[in-house]
Amino acid sequence: MGNPGQETGESWLSDQQLSEIANLARNKAGAETSLDDLGKIVTIVKSVSDVMKLRVEAKNARRQILKDALQSFSSILVPLISIFGLLATLWIATHQLQASQRQSEDTQWRDLLVSLKDVDKLKPDVTAAPRLLSFFESPNYREAAIEVSKHLMGNIADVAGFSELYQEIFSNLTIDNIDDSLDILRLLNDTYKRVSYECYTVTQIYNSEADNSEFGLCSSSVSLKEVKKILKKNPEQLEKVIQLYETSDYIVDEISLVSKSIAAFLKKEYSVSNSNLEKPALDLSNVYIRNADLSKVDFSRFDISDAVFDFVNIEGSNITPYKFTAADFRYAAWWDASVIDQVALARLIRREFPYYERNEVYYGGVTVTRDEYTKKIERLCTSRLVECLPANLRFAED
Repeated sequence: MGNPGQETGESWLSDQQLSEIANLARNKAGAETSLDDLGKIVTIVKSVSDVMKLRVEAKNARRQILKDALQSFSSILVPLISIFGLLATLWIATHQLQASQRQSEDTQWRDLLVSLKDVDKLKPDVTAAPRLLSFFESPNYREAAIEVSKHLMGNIADVAGFSELYQEIFSNLTIDNIDDSLDILRLLNDTYKRVSYECYTVTQIYNSEADNSEFGLCSSSVSLKEVKKILKKNPEQLEKVIQLYETSDYIVDEISLVSKSIAAFLKKEYSVSNSNLEKPALDLSNVYIRNADLSKVDFSRFDISDAVFDFVNIEGSNITPYKFTAADFRYAAWWDASVIDQVALARLIRREFPYYERNEVYYGGVTVTRDEYTKKIERLCTSRLVECLPANLRFAED
């Protein structure tokens, strides 16, 4: 069994016990005490006194160490408190700045929406696209800005601004966003029709020399010089038609930009070389695709009802859409396709034969003679269509 002093790690005797030993030693010292015993008592008392003194010093030393430690900690703590105070100040300032910026951004967004409230009206404002683009980096308004841009792009008469918006949103066309791009093409087509109709209306009033097509004075066959000549006696109408003429050109350029983007996607994802692979069906109805390379594209998964393919290359393509109603292949050498749906073929032979319009040209400058056309129809005609008989094939201005 060990003694208590060893278990606790403290000295053998407490201060009280040492005092009692010293008092007991003193009490033993009397007249009858021998010198030897008296020396022992003095030694005991002195030893006890030394021990107690050492203990006091030890306590004082511990207090000094604690005091020094607190002072050292304080020297570290004070700067830390200052740093935390500074950080708190910075956080509050940052929070206030962010709140101010958010408020400013909210105001700018509301002002932008007000300026764009008539989204169905043509926007010649060249600042619309840059202002929308400024919100594309905003964590608060990016998605909203993209959605507004999609609706607005069909009504922007600003090719540079349109291009910036389109490239930002559709930098990478995929099966997930191709429908949005096609919707923009439809909106552009609607806008083009509105502008063309307005131009046609003016043409009906003032035209005695202009092309009497559905585009009136905005027809590609009428130069701006001719427009100025026709309306030289009507300056107000001339200014209006020039604006419509230029707007029409802008919209056509925007249609071409989107068309080329979509065509590149179709050539990659719906190539005739991949026709054996299952692909999602695509709705190309009512789109106007212009000045694009659609060669070697498999149309079998497309609905092209009422679509217009204007000045496109469809050489080697499979024109067997699952829905075809009234599709228009104007200024397109459709006879260079590899396969054509037979009902569609009969319609094309009747309505869109080579050079059915004066001065008609085709994508890439390709030409065709009557004999070449007859041979191409013979290859494409896999059923007994009366339209395929050489005697029934129309050519040029027949």
